[in-house]
Amino acid sequence: EMLCHVRIENRAASDSTILWVRNPSNRPIPILSRAPSNSFSRIVNHLQSYPLSFNQDEVSQPGNIDIDRFTAIILTSIEAEHGIFTRQTLLDYLAGGGTILYMANPALTVGVTDGRWLEALGMQLDTTSTVNGTYKRKFTKGFMRHWSDMLMDNGTGIRVTDRNSILAASKISDDIAVAVSRTYGLGRVIAFSSSTPFENEALR
Repeated sequence: EMLCHVRIENRAASDSTILWVRNPSNRPIPILSRAPSNSFSRIVNHLQSYPLSFNQDEVSQPGNIDIDRFTAIILTSIEAEHGIFTRQTLLDYLAGGGTILYMANPALTVGVTDGRWLEALGMQLDTTSTVNGTYKRKFTKGFMRHWSDMLMDNGTGIRVTDRNSILAASKISDDIAVAVSRTYGLGRVIAFSSSTPFENEALR
């Protein structure tokens, strides 16, 4: 049974590229690997297949990377950006029209300040709140149109300053969400409390 269907609409299949950002300490297996143990192997295959036909790349350590050439960046955990991109690099990318898909997942240590760059967008990771269970979407159109019930496993709540940005609310507090969409400059961040909706089990 398919739990959800993911569709990302690209601007031009021939030149659209996604950059996956991985922290090897919590995801030792390359995200572009076809190994069954790679929890993202199905969505990677889906994104590179027709009609989406995205090119995909991956980074797991600092380097001289021109992120402006990427259509979208996917950060796969709270710690994914650490040591790879600075806060300002990510904000500049967004301001120029980039898209970031952010999957929080659990913090390695409760109370840490990972994901601080999100605060410029009116979001803050609440690492004292663990997200588990099934959550209802607030909207039937836009990015959330492919879900009805959304399973989140072992995630981190996202506290927001603007409740209108909430795509799926938590059961913890009115200002803590499990899915949020925020614009910044010409770009947008879509943040999830967990990577569960994009992993293999959800895409069967």
